[in-house]
This record gives sequence, structure tokens and C-alpha cells, in this order.
Amino acid sequence: MALPKDRPTRSGKSTSKRSIAKKEPSAKRHPQRLGVEERRHQLLELGKKVFAEHAYDELSTDDLARLAGVSTGLLYHYFPSKRDYYRATIAEVARQVLEDTKPIEGASPADAVHHSLEGFVRFIEKNDRLYRALVSGGIGSDREVTAILQSLRDESARRVIHVLGIAHPSPRVLLAAFGWIGFIEFTCLRWVESPTLPREEILKLLDQSLMSLVADLVND
Repeated sequence: MALPKDRPTRSGKSTSKRSIAKKEPSAKRHPQRLGVEERRHQLLELGKKVFAEHAYDELSTDDLARLAGVSTGLLYHYFPSKRDYYRATIAEVARQVLEDTKPIEGASPADAVHHSLEGFVRFIEKNDRLYRALVSGGIGSDREVTAILQSLRDESARRVIHVLGIAHPSPRVLLAAFGWIGFIEFTCLRWVESPTLPREEILKLLDQSLMSLVADLVND
């Protein structure tokens, strides 16, 4: 038995299932899911914003998830507790500081130091609240947070000593370098809070403070 032919419409087009199927819109493509490291990085970036604007003790895990715009389950999947999330965020801040203040290889000591100082000042200008959280510890005497901050300061001091070309620093030189790192840290935070000097002047002050310190150490 022959199958009935498709009846043409007034426009002359067939109404067969095959022709209708061709007209059906294709399925919408779902956005590509983030990988584990990409998602973790995204959560850390969100954590920077949240902890910069809210005190640690004021936040519950549910608050963190809501402010970050993710589910509590997703947050727990990557960070078992609020403290773990905070520690990981602070560690990411420290990593970013070291990245932004990396000296220029092959530059003169003065130029290398100035470049690093510019990077630090830019970071503080954009992340002053976040850096205050790092400096203050945010959650009291947490050993891991304290260790992150100490590691950041130690590496920064080592970089200064390396840039200055001091191969075998004495205990006095080491102590002076660590002291200078603390000086620029708190000077920049104070300056952002109360910018009584132009940006160029604060950079000049920090440059000169190191050069004066180096001169005193060399001449002693």
C-alpha cells in the first residue's frame, strides 16, 4: 500500500515530519563547566572581595556562600571550613603581592627596588582593606595565617638583599632588611588611609629610606 503524499501548504511547502524537524531550533549549548583549579581560583577571587569588606568574625559559612554568590555545598567542597577558606584566601593575597613586586632581572639595584616598590604601592592602593586583613591576621593568633605573613616578609627581605648584591648578609643586614619591609608595609597602609603626599613623593621616600639604610650599613 502506498503511503499518502504530503499535502503542500498554501506556500507550496511540505508539512512532512522531516521538514518540520529541520525547522526545530538546535539545543542550546550549556556554558563550559570550570575545572577544579579554575573554580578554586574563582572562589579565592570572590573571597578577596568578601574578606576585604567584612570582618571574619561577622561571617558564617552561609554568609560567605551568599556573598560570594555560590552554594554552601560548593564552598564546602573546596574549603572544609570558614577558617580554611580564609587561610587559602590570605595565601593567595601573599602570592599576588610577591608576583606584583617581583624585581626586574638585570636592572640596577636602584631601578629594581623602585620597580618592586611601585608594584607594592599599586597593590596597596587597590587592596588596602585586604592587606590590612593579612597584616592583622584577621582571626587572632592563627599560626597558619601568621606563618603566611612571616613567609611573605622573609621572601621580600631576601629579594631586597639579593637585588643589592649582598651575597653573604650578616645578621645585622638581615635584621635591617626585615625592618625596612615592615617600614614600607605600614607606611603604605598609613598613606592609603591618609594620602597626605602625592604618589611620587611616597615612592621617593621609600626609595631614599632604603638607600640611606644601605649607606649606613656599608659605611659602618
